[in-house]
Amino acid sequence: MDWLNVTRQRALSRMMRVGLPLGVTALALWLLARQIAGVDVRAITGTMWQVSAGQILGALGLTALSFAAIGRYDLVAHRHFQSGIDDKSASRSGIAAVALAQTLGFGLLTGALVRWRMLPDLTLTTAMRLSGFVCLSFLGALALVTAAACLILPAPKGALLPALGLLIALPLMIWLLLRHPILRFGRLTLRMPSLTAVSAILFWVALDTTAAAAAFYLLLPASGPDFGTLLPVFLIAFGAALLSGAPGGVGPFELALLSLLPQVPTADLLAAILMFRGVYYALPAVIALAACAAPRRATPVARASVQPARRSMLWQAPRAEVGVIRQNGGTVIARQGAAMAVWPTAQSCVGLFDPVMGDMVDLLPALQETAQRTNKQPCLYKVSAPAALTARRAGWIVMRIAQEAVLAPSTFNLNTPARRGLRRKLRQAAKAGVELQDAGLLPLREMAEVDRAWQKRRGGARAGSMGCFCPNYVAGQRVFLAYRGGHLLGYISFHVSAHEWCLDLMRSADDAPDGMMHALVYKALQSAAAAKVARVSLAALPDLLGSEKGAFARPWAALMARYNADGLRQFKASFAPHWQPLYAAAPNRLALWLSLTDIARAIHCPAPLSPAHNEDEYNEVAPIIAS
Repeated sequence: MDWLNVTRQRALSRMMRVGLPLGVTALALWLLARQIAGVDVRAITGTMWQVSAGQILGALGLTALSFAAIGRYDLVAHRHFQSGIDDKSASRSGIAAVALAQTLGFGLLTGALVRWRMLPDLTLTTAMRLSGFVCLSFLGALALVTAAACLILPAPKGALLPALGLLIALPLMIWLLLRHPILRFGRLTLRMPSLTAVSAILFWVALDTTAAAAAFYLLLPASGPDFGTLLPVFLIAFGAALLSGAPGGVGPFELALLSLLPQVPTADLLAAILMFRGVYYALPAVIALAACAAPRRATPVARASVQPARRSMLWQAPRAEVGVIRQNGGTVIARQGAAMAVWPTAQSCVGLFDPVMGDMVDLLPALQETAQRTNKQPCLYKVSAPAALTARRAGWIVMRIAQEAVLAPSTFNLNTPARRGLRRKLRQAAKAGVELQDAGLLPLREMAEVDRAWQKRRGGARAGSMGCFCPNYVAGQRVFLAYRGGHLLGYISFHVSAHEWCLDLMRSADDAPDGMMHALVYKALQSAAAAKVARVSLAALPDLLGSEKGAFARPWAALMARYNADGLRQFKASFAPHWQPLYAAAPNRLALWLSLTDIARAIHCPAPLSPAHNEDEYNEVAPIIAS
């Protein structure tokens, strides 16, 4: 009988979804009828006849402005879900959906059906997601806009405290968006909108509702309040109408205005409401119905191509470290023969490293376009000086963020004074009986055990622009192993391209002796020299210019101590490398800091890799890239 119970529950849920708005409407209309029982209908019509043609035209113009802003909600929503619909079609369908939904009621369902009708290329499921996103984001933004209006302008009695509480909670909301861009509720996964999307929605909601309030203000008689007094009241009434789910918000809207504007004669207020309903509700709904009768297919838009990373492309990349996009969800954008690796974080579209091919001049517009159509900020991360100079010439803000340790294997000489400490570490490793191997077969099971022990000791692995252990991932790298008596002590892996090797994973067992990592890197340098590799990178260290002094010095020192940056710098410095500065860049300073904050979150607080692995994955396998 479980199916019968489920059927009953679904039927009850449907009845509640339909019956609740109708019940609210009936109750509100009953209360409204009692409140306006003594109003003379002739007084209402007389007031309506006093509204001039100029007032009506002004209200129509403001209504057009309001609905133009409404169309932008759907544009943000389509970009959030990456529907592939062009901007004009997305805005047009959003305007029609809201025009009919606010008039017919049942906004979520009505809006989804209109979007589905207006965009034949859209599935009903995507239309429902778009409708839900627009409804929820609009209500949240309307609450914040109403709170701000109540604090800045004369507010109705009792509205100040909730408004203040809502705005005080705003920093917490922003922190949650930054810290938890993906929320999971059991099997349900929600990808939260970016701060760029939230800011856009707030702006368009403020413009939309202010224009709607101004249209209503123009239709009020001279006895009405000033606009500063009206705006908070109108926003509260508008929100009550939307929350009721009633067709046209009839009942709650009128009740709220009559209760909060007692100084306006009831007949005058009702006349303005009726005129407003004709201008702002009925006319747009009629136009939307006409648009639904003849829907248009979305227009194809020429955009920079986005493609998965091909191994052949990564092999030709000037920077081998670009291979990290095989793991972090990155793709490659291409335009006019140029290509760049792009890593999507929650808030940013990050162009990683220098172009895979071509010139940065051709790729900056493509990166900005890709970021825009996903509601994110464009950013360059860990690019070289020439690429940073190109960004600066384009008006971007540039900041030095790291130093990369670079070696030339063919000229590497161990017997120099600068490498005295390295020689001591190599002697310690040899004395401890460390045996080094250039991996022919990867002992994945043992490597996984070493990785688990290392993570337990270090408090987890970092990700994003840094690799994490995964069988398929390391199988595409050059790996060097350290043993003692047949027991795996540790390993390192390198991204490999035709132009360089770049150090990625460094993992050691609990009983690894001192000097083992130095010996592994030196073994890799010897192999790179034999393979005639021109350049070996030991990867980068954080190096924000000016961070060692000023107000930022203390938190910076604490951060570096937490992640053992000094120890890592000392390790790399023992090889006496050439230090090459690396840069980050973004169109403006706010975008730069937002992107760097989000990149830091993605690196230090990564989403966990899937723990499920096929048993065969941990058998010994040969690396895909091997000499």
